[in-house]
Amino acid sequence: MFIQFECELKKEGVVVKKWHAKFESIRIYGDYFEFVIMSKNTIHGIIGETFRGKFACFPDLRVSCLIYNFKERYCNFEKLSKVLTNIDAATVESGLFYIGKHYIKS
Repeated sequence: MFIQFECELKKEGVVVKKWHAKFESIRIYGDYFEFVIMSKNTIHGIIGETFRGKFACFPDLRVSCLIYNFKERYCNFEKLSKVLTNIDAATVESGLFYIGKHYIKS
């Protein structure tokens, strides 16, 4: 079963592009999540929390970064866009928001 969500790329607070993405899979392993997003590209990611904060890593791309609260869209995009293309960063940021809204109890 695929879970579809909407993505958007903003520039100076204005939406410049919208598209749909879907989780091919989401797996919960206690302290971290593993996911595969299908969109413009296929993105395999792992997100979790360490004593230094929350992180996102993308093994296939060999990059990672610290992120903020899963529901903090702007700050997550800023962090993710330093290691991913803007489109992929916006896609992952939207996916993190979905995970934060539906899977994280806080």
